Amino acid sequence: MRVSYPAFNSVVIDAAGSLATPVTVRFLSQEPDAVLAVSVGGESAGTVTADAEGNADVTVPGGSAWPVAVECAGCAAPHAVAGGGESFVTAVSVGGVATRNNSTDRYGMKITVGTRPITVTSLGRYRFDGDQRVHRVRLQSEAGVILGTASVDLAAGEPDANGFVYGTLAEPVMLEAGATYYVTSLETSGQDKWADQAATVQTTAVASVVGAAAGQRPAASASADHTYGPVNFLYQLEPTDTAKLDEAIAEAEDLTEGDYTPVSWAALQSALSAARVVSGDDAATQDDVDDAVLALRSAIGGLERVPAGPSGPAVSPSVAFKCAAGRVYLAVTVVNDEDVEPVSLVLSGPFGSKSFASVAAGRKATASFNTLTASLTQGGALALTAGVAGVEPVVSDVVYGAYSCGG
Repeated sequence: MRVSYPAFNSVVIDAAGSLATPVTVRFLSQEPDAVLAVSVGGESAGTVTADAEGNADVTVPGGSAWPVAVECAGCAAPHAVAGGGESFVTAVSVGGVATRNNSTDRYGMKITVGTRPITVTSLGRYRFDGDQRVHRVRLQSEAGVILGTASVDLAAGEPDANGFVYGTLAEPVMLEAGATYYVTSLETSGQDKWADQAATVQTTAVASVVGAAAGQRPAASASADHTYGPVNFLYQLEPTDTAKLDEAIAEAEDLTEGDYTPVSWAALQSALSAARVVSGDDAATQDDVDDAVLALRSAIGGLERVPAGPSGPAVSPSVAFKCAAGRVYLAVTVVNDEDVEPVSLVLSGPFGSKSFASVAAGRKATASFNTLTASLTQGGALALTAGVAGVEPVVSDVVYGAYSCGG
């Protein structure tokens, strides 16, 4: 049996003898519930009604003599402009390549998808001068499963910048990352021309062309970037979900370096840098994103806090100024806020040092420092060392401001 498509609304079925059983011809992409006039073998067959998905079925009775022409006079032409997406083929080289129309079979290319899944929305076929038939362009898996078919009417509309006319798939088809597929166009002997397998194409990086492919169960050459036809498709990249990665990056950026050991902090920064690269990479796969989340979360979980030093005794220092003999004195008072333990205190700075061996809990020590000047033009700090028995002393600053005993 041979099937040809003289126009977008016409199908011719041919074989030896007569039709033994009824055959259904389906016209796609019509307005749902549209009533369409049809004919079989040149005779009116009344009307058919398109279903909710836009399919209009015409039955050819059993016993019909070959060839049988089925025409849908009321059918609308498929859209020559496809339903959105980016062209896989970016440049075509057919100059000097032999064209053919001496065989009825499927011709096209074998492709392997890259690191990210893609969704195919439309299939296309190159239009040479004089081409005007409807071609059934097919997308199928390497195992031969037909994933989608589009009707490409080469007489409708203008080709795109690379010479392709498209037909929209009834439903978009997602191609898995790393998987292999075939895109082929049904060609008919004696009708439209197509380029032999010497034709080459340049493409985007979402997939690679393994070689030219031919046949209902296509066999492909091993010549990269070569294709019959040529054929093409429009696609959209499957989006990656980066919400968890963005959340982990924000959490890592909110941490403070001084709270963690240098080694664990360095590991976090390495994972964070890698995560930022993945987050900003439009070509990153979902696996890349998930791996980055896992690595960053692991680094956050592996942070080691800097051990807390001894808190030292609870003491409350204060500073007051007084003038004597025209000179500024610092009067420093330190209260031992401990409940039980006595503390030892040492106050030291540019004006000398004062020590207190044991200040009882709740008591205070007072020290006076002669600055030997009538005016402190700027402030400074005394070092206060406070300790209790059996604990490493803790040093803190007792800050004072500028002060003058002048008029």
